[in-house]
Amino acid sequence: MKDIRGLHLQVAEEYNEHGPDRDVECIERVQFEPYLQQQWLAPIAHQLTSLSLSFNECWGTAPGYFSGAGLIFPQLKTLNLGNFVASHHDHFDWILAQESLTSLGLDRCYIASHLRLCESQLETWKPPTHDWKQHPTGSFGFDWEDDCTYTFSGTWETIFDNIRSRLTNLSDFRFSYSTESFCSTPALIGLHNRRYITLDTGLLPTPWIEASGHDGEMKFGNNDSTVWQPKKGENSYRKRCGLNKAKGNEKGDLRALDELLQVVGERRRDKSLSDQDTSETDGEIG
Repeated sequence: MKDIRGLHLQVAEEYNEHGPDRDVECIERVQFEPYLQQQWLAPIAHQLTSLSLSFNECWGTAPGYFSGAGLIFPQLKTLNLGNFVASHHDHFDWILAQESLTSLGLDRCYIASHLRLCESQLETWKPPTHDWKQHPTGSFGFDWEDDCTYTFSGTWETIFDNIRSRLTNLSDFRFSYSTESFCSTPALIGLHNRRYITLDTGLLPTPWIEASGHDGEMKFGNNDSTVWQPKKGENSYRKRCGLNKAKGNEKGDLRALDELLQVVGERRRDKSLSDQDTSETDGEIG
């Protein structure tokens, strides 16, 4: 791959119609993301100018974990991510380290605010949990002995602020939710209601549960972090309260996105004027 300057990947995964609940246990889902980082990206990082990474399924957090730690793309100008899920405060650091970026697109990217896994999955997948708050058995209605339930406090406000302050060459930024294939024209550009997501490995065919696109309402067990014992015959997952991270973080997220877009727009206008002045000067010399 020595001559590659642009790499654009849409990654598929195994799906079994008669047993989709086991797909998440496929070893490839655990191993591929670290392999992608170490064996595909790292060897050609010095030469890439354009990179697009998307999976059909949510990626970055579980079953496989993509840290991006140590990845430096010194010539990278354009980066597009699709279906990437951040679940740690440093999860975007590998992106923020690419100071050469002039264009960044985040399509169907999320922050995982609530996560439920079982002990055997934690042992096999070994996801980092240092930024996660663990809740006692029975929280959110999850009362199996091997249930491990967590929440993560990260916000898009922080990510947008970091992008604005650290990617100082950025003159194009898109935060979108596309209903079509990756790299198609996004159906919705802006602060969409699905930007926070939950993980429940007890569900199928996918453990990733998107928030409502209409109002941002989420579903995670019974939505209540309080330990609660249902009456005999009562469904412990019956909704007990609302859960809406998009609404709760709307003010801060919107403020940070608006400021980011304003700065990016100013850089784009300044660059356009600079290019115009250069063109006129070249014309006079000619």
